[in-house]
Amino acid sequence: MHFIKSTVLASLAAATSAQVTASKITQGLTDVNAKSLEAASIADKVSSMNVFSEGPKLVNSMKELIELETTQVTALQKRKRSLKIRQTVPDVPEECLNLPEPELQQCIDDLVPSSSSTGLQARQASSAFSTADQQEVCDAFGVYAADSTNMLESLNAKAKFLRQSTPFAAPIAAALRLIENSSDALAFGIVERVPDCAEGVKASQDKYAAYLKTVLAAYDTTECPNGLCPVAGTAA
Repeated sequence: MHFIKSTVLASLAAATSAQVTASKITQGLTDVNAKSLEAASIADKVSSMNVFSEGPKLVNSMKELIELETTQVTALQKRKRSLKIRQTVPDVPEECLNLPEPELQQCIDDLVPSSSSTGLQARQASSAFSTADQQEVCDAFGVYAADSTNMLESLNAKAKFLRQSTPFAAPIAAALRLIENSSDALAFGIVERVPDCAEGVKASQDKYAAYLKTVLAAYDTTECPNGLCPVAGTAA
């Protein structure tokens, strides 16, 4: 082969650089877990004595959690788009994949005799990781679901108090709705890449999502005047 269009080479380079590895997904989940544990710790500290100092911290921590989850979802979606690009790129020898142009072109010319004799085939995307990598990601998601549930438990324990004449129930509920969306998207993006253990991821996400709905209902202030819900009970 004597020529490959620069647009094809650029597409190949973009697809290669966009690749998401199992370790990247695992690290991303670890970052989310750290923020979940932080939010849980703040929620545990909230009391009638410090609610107006700890309440804003809790809301901000949850917002940062949403940003982290959204970042992971975006990375997974970019990977999906890059796979579509790779499916239309001519098959390139492995030895040439990491070379910049024009070295890439020369490497291909040296290893592939000619396009007419070889009949280049479109690259087939391999979306599945190795069995070990899939298990690594699935294990990491299990920890993610557990840590996220721990955060929800801390929030649920303070729901009654925070709905009682404090302004924080509404923003927490709003954050929980966003987390509901981002966690579902995150799980979906991971399930596509781990067929060997996808059922475990689905089960963990379903259980987490069900509890999230319960906690979200506990923070619902839609029927409360100005978002404040006087509730009988003792403050934490």
